Amino acid sequence: MDLTKNIIKLMPSSNIIDYITMGDLAGKNGDEDECFQWCFKALHVAREQGNKEKADYISSLIVTIM
Repeated sequence: MDLTKNIIKLMPSSNIIDYITMGDLAGKNGDEDECFQWCFKALHVAREQGNKEKADYISSLIVTIM
């Protein structure tokens, strides 16, 4: 679990879709906690980039997963 958190934190990609894809994969593998971590990272990157459309989409996605 700690390894996953470190990977998510240190992953250098600025491509929001990469994080959404990783969250989707974690969800399909049944790891809800990891799925949320990837989604929150995607949301963080979207907000950093000022991409309101993606931030809104990811926020809705997180609520749906809950």
